[in-house]
Amino acid sequence: MPQNYSLRECRMKLDKEVSGCFGDKDLVFAGQPLNEGRAFGWLNSLRKREIGWQAASTQIAEYLKSRNASDARIKEQLDRASKYLRPWLRD
Repeated sequence: MPQNYSLRECRMKLDKEVSGCFGDKDLVFAGQPLNEGRAFGWLNSLRKREIGWQAASTQIAEYLKSRNASDARIKEQLDRASKYLRPWLRD
C-alpha cells in the first residue's frame, strides 16, 4: 500500500456545493429556502459542466454516506433530489 494512501482518496471527489444543498442536522435536500437556493446553484453548475443525473446522484449518495445516513435515508433523499434536478440534467 502506498505511503500516502487513504480510504478517502478512493471516494469520488464531491462538488463543493453538495453539502450546502442539505440541512446540517436533518440531511433533507433543499428542505429550507437557503438549501434550495444552493441546490439551484449546484444545478446551474452541473448543467454548465454537462454533468448528468447519474454523476450527480452518485455525489449525493456519497455525501450522505459520509454523514452516516441510513440506506433508507439515502434513497429517500435521492428521490427528493431527483424531482429537483433530474428533469434538467441529461441521462
